[in-house]
Amino acid sequence: MTGENPMEPTAAGYPVLMVRDHLDHLPAWAFPEGFGMRPIQPGEEAVWIDIQRDAEPYFDTADDLYNREFGYDPEAAWERVFFVTDPNGNAVGTMGAWYNRAFRGGDYGRIHWVSTRRAFQGLGLAKASLAGALRVLARNHPKAYLATQTKRLPAIAIYLDAGFLPDIASETDRIAWAQTAPTMRSPGQRDRIAAALKAAL
Repeated sequence: MTGENPMEPTAAGYPVLMVRDHLDHLPAWAFPEGFGMRPIQPGEEAVWIDIQRDAEPYFDTADDLYNREFGYDPEAAWERVFFVTDPNGNAVGTMGAWYNRAFRGGDYGRIHWVSTRRAFQGLGLAKASLAGALRVLARNHPKAYLATQTKRLPAIAIYLDAGFLPDIASETDRIAWAQTAPTMRSPGQRDRIAAALKAAL
């Protein structure tokens, strides 16, 4: 992942932020039969890394990525970092219900490191695990945000459908979302981006 201040496009497009200003009326997306999610356990960090490497099409995954992202608060990680599991109990995806106590001057939950092994993509696992992570965040935070990139269109579509909206705080943000809006398949998704762009003027 890239930093939280969008400046230049990366291999995955422009870094952008999305915000959900409340955690009411959460999506009720369910897992396919046999799939679920559970918290990561101590010693499973290498499995988390392996899933990122399998799922990530744009960037290399460093060996110390998990420790960089979550190692400063391991006790929180055991409650906020999740594996998506298949019917055999194997970890096939990751989902973080993380936090940032000082984002935009407030206490926000953060959807973080949403990944699914390539062989399991397209099954609705990201949607179901996102719904689960939002329920976790709603117990601890009034709002939520996430960071992504503009070439990750399936992810952006899910986030829009889950109630996240573009966070437009700079001219770079405006350019990034103006370029992204026409590429969304759903008219409703395009309209939500357009409304955010208009509100930011």
